[in-house]
Amino acid sequence: MTKKKKKFDRTLKGRSKNNNIIQKKMGSAYIILGKKVLPWQLSAATIGAVVAIAAPKPWGKVAATPAIDASSPEEEKFVKEYLKKNGVEL
Repeated sequence: MTKKKKKFDRTLKGRSKNNNIIQKKMGSAYIILGKKVLPWQLSAATIGAVVAIAAPKPWGKVAATPAIDASSPEEEKFVKEYLKKNGVEL
């Protein structure tokens, strides 16, 4: 004798004996490259791909500080002292 799969009991109408809603049937799924992909897996992969592409890379180049374009040496000295006083390193 082989066991047969139990069919969905239509008399319960998707509810168990104690009247709690239960999920008997699976929702929609996409077939991608011959594999079944659930919607939550597809959304997680999409979010992961966007974050991987858009997130800044910590191992990338560090932006250099812009050069001080002063018209005189006194002005350049003043700017350097001001930046040093306010905690900006060159």
